[in-house]
Amino acid sequence: MSPVVEEGAKTLLSFYLGADIIATHFAFGVLEAVYDWQDAEFKIKAAVCSIIGHSLFGLLTGGILYLSASVWLGLAGGVVAHLAWNFTVIQVSSRR
Repeated sequence: MSPVVEEGAKTLLSFYLGADIIATHFAFGVLEAVYDWQDAEFKIKAAVCSIIGHSLFGLLTGGILYLSASVWLGLAGGVVAHLAWNFTVIQVSSRR
């Protein structure tokens, strides 16, 4: 799933349903961690990175939303962070 679709689904659904954006991102990270634990080569590292990454995306999205009162700016921040995270993970993992 692309970061744009993923962040859009988490952020917009939680925003318009009145759910906690940060908690939604954390929960998604936990669900992805369960998948990573079963599928990834480096199970613990992948699972921990999923939880940390999605929690950070949620904190950033929620923080920007709080400061700007714009869900769209918050979403943009989350998408950029997610893209940067994915790029970094790919760069680090390709060096092995």
